Amino acid sequence: MIAIYPRKSKASDNSQSMEQQIKDCEAYCKQHFPKEPITVYGGDYALTGHSTAKRHDFKRMMNDVKSGLINIVVVYRYDRIARNMRDFCNLYHDMESNNCSLVSVSQQIDTSTPYGKNFMYQMAAMAELEWSLTSERYKDMIRYKIEQGCAHCGNPPLGYIIKKCDDGKKRYVHDPKVEEAIYEAFNHYEECGSKRGTILYIFQKYGVTISKTQINNMVQNEIYTGKLRDNYQFCEPYISAERWSKLIKLKPNKSTPTGRSYIFKTLIKCPYCNYHLGGKAEKDSTDKKGLREYKYYWCRKRYDHFDHPWINISEMNIEKQVIAYIKNEIQNPKNSLSYKKEKKRLGNEIELKELKKELDRLNYLFEKSRITTEHYEMRYEEITDKIAEIEAKQEEENLTTTEVPDLPENVFEQYATLDDEHKQLFWRNLIEEIIISKDKQVTKVLFKNR
Repeated sequence: MIAIYPRKSKASDNSQSMEQQIKDCEAYCKQHFPKEPITVYGGDYALTGHSTAKRHDFKRMMNDVKSGLINIVVVYRYDRIARNMRDFCNLYHDMESNNCSLVSVSQQIDTSTPYGKNFMYQMAAMAELEWSLTSERYKDMIRYKIEQGCAHCGNPPLGYIIKKCDDGKKRYVHDPKVEEAIYEAFNHYEECGSKRGTILYIFQKYGVTISKTQINNMVQNEIYTGKLRDNYQFCEPYISAERWSKLIKLKPNKSTPTGRSYIFKTLIKCPYCNYHLGGKAEKDSTDKKGLREYKYYWCRKRYDHFDHPWINISEMNIEKQVIAYIKNEIQNPKNSLSYKKEKKRLGNEIELKELKKELDRLNYLFEKSRITTEHYEMRYEEITDKIAEIEAKQEEENLTTTEVPDLPENVFEQYATLDDEHKQLFWRNLIEEIIISKDKQVTKVLFKNR
């Protein structure tokens, strides 16, 4: 049986069409192999020949070759098989070992002779060189367009369209049809942390459909800050770089299949294995009508705890302990965020001042030749390392902290009026992690920097 394999890299390029390749190959087969049945493997449309990973019809053809169903493969050119020299050699070796010939209609090389086989390999090498040069030219063109702030592809992300500007260049600009919806999508996701909730909210309010892929791209793609690669002013932004970096770090608030809201979800870790505790709900046995639920947190890896196989912490118990912990911290003025930050800042400044004095004294002794070069270099390195360490700690103060943020006086009175969903949002915006002991007691609460 004869196999005809056509391939076209792009739907829009000017190369030989799939239909024309098949027509030329069929004419060749009828002339040279009139009695052989023909099968066309023509499913690899708009696929590159540099790799066989996505060419499913080609893989199917090679399986038929290895099964002995095909004895001749006819292509329009050898580069239809592969544009990678290594792949071409391996594929041709597989055909040759299974008594299958490879025929090029346009090149017509006799591979049965040493010269013909050598020329075929040279053609394959030239195909790879052509692909490499084309790829480099394409990358250079894309790099130049991005540097100039021009549209580099015809498929902009959601919220942008391609428009020809006054300077004659095509650029990414805000899509006026969905611009307001995209702004609101970022605001809503930053507030609730739920991608699914954001999708539903935007559809109900604006009638704009956002797919799961698009919402993930909005959160992860830096182009929404106006930056693409090294061009920080590639296009008009939707959010600032600071807000975008916060969205990247935001833990997604995934909704449960039952629709329940566990107010401390993703905030508590198992004291044995450090795995995030999951939420679970059961009917409250004390409720005669069976309407109330008992919600608790448990470790999915509980059977790995040989010393304590079960972790079960009531949500109500955790809530009381966390509120009591925060109230206790607030009541002590020395626990306030502003007090501790100021105390830490003053301590760091005093230490830096002393180290700089020590460095000046060291330089003076060295200039007067009262210490050796070896001693000077050793002490100089020690002091400068300590200074760098303190300055690095000062920069890290913007990370997670154990100090209680400044909260309104009646914050917990307002908190008591919230439903579970809004309680969850309250804790997610305030707390980074709740640390519990093995006896189910809250030992520390890590707060987000505000």
